[in-house]
Amino acid sequence: MTSRSVVKPTGKNRPVTVDEVLPLWEDGKSKAEIARALHTSGYYVEKAAKEAGLTWDRAQTEVATQARIIDAVAQRAVLADAMREMSAEGIRMALDRKAKPADRKAGAIIAGIGAQRDMELSRHLREERAAQRQDAVDRAVEELCGDPLGILDRDDEPP
Repeated sequence: MTSRSVVKPTGKNRPVTVDEVLPLWEDGKSKAEIARALHTSGYYVEKAAKEAGLTWDRAQTEVATQARIIDAVAQRAVLADAMREMSAEGIRMALDRKAKPADRKAGAIIAGIGAQRDMELSRHLREERAAQRQDAVDRAVEELCGDPLGILDRDDEPP
């Protein structure tokens, strides 16, 4: 009779125990942070947390999500500026009468791509800012008047 050694899974498929998750949860870590720290997936963190009755504050998750959205909007604004500058440089290249025809053509292509990307990013920025303004208005109305009809909470199913 041969004995087999038990191979513990590693990486994203490694189950974790409540004892591993609990100290990190007590430190206020998110599911994703715990999963990274334990070299496992969010599924196994959630499974161990559920077993122990641990939950995460959804308000904290919402704040973190809003912070990531704000960062993404800022990054897109920087990228849109870079695309605008790239487009302007491409236009200068395309209009340079002393440049070789191939360089002028490259400048025109650069200008077109830069302008297109700038317009796409700018459109996304306008939409995101409009959504943020609407969310702020919804919160202010709810704070002042309440929400007796339940119409301001867009995350839930319609009544």
